[in-house]
Amino acid sequence: MLFRSVTKDVYTSEQIIQINKTVSNYINTGYGDRPATGKIVKTDIIDFSPELQSLLEPVIRATKKQNEEYFGFNLFDRVPYTFNVNTYEQGYEYPFHCDATKPTAKNDIKITAVLNISTEQNSGGDFEFFLDGQYVRVKELAVPGSLLLFPSVIFHRVTPVERGVRKTLSIWFDGPNWK
Repeated sequence: MLFRSVTKDVYTSEQIIQINKTVSNYINTGYGDRPATGKIVKTDIIDFSPELQSLLEPVIRATKKQNEEYFGFNLFDRVPYTFNVNTYEQGYEYPFHCDATKPTAKNDIKITAVLNISTEQNSGGDFEFFLDGQYVRVKELAVPGSLLLFPSVIFHRVTPVERGVRKTLSIWFDGPNWK
């Protein structure tokens, strides 16, 4: 099984600006940094709307296609209800974690989709996996408009941002409980 899929240039810089503008109209709540988990990032929860679904259709389509080709997970045939926008300023980071669902849930998160929607230059804030005792950096995600897909059970992190602002949109695709 492939452990990740990266697609560059899913969106142009003009489309990224439009996504950021539209997303700001649908913020449900922000819960900011979570020091207990070591997460230091501004997080906004965004409710999916028909307008956002239309804008994010390339992400939804790419996720379904890549799932069929590489992952083969049993996913629900619906759009997720919400997604997150994470804004990392200088010094912000997100330590190693996985997005998998709690064991008591009625469904399981299977695929995480991360889209770089940064509109300004930044450095640091690298996305890394921890696999087989090794750190694996995903350099391609540093390019705005790039999309990363991976199984939600894989541990990953964002290293501290050194300069500028890094902004990503995360969507989780779920399905029936693992068997």
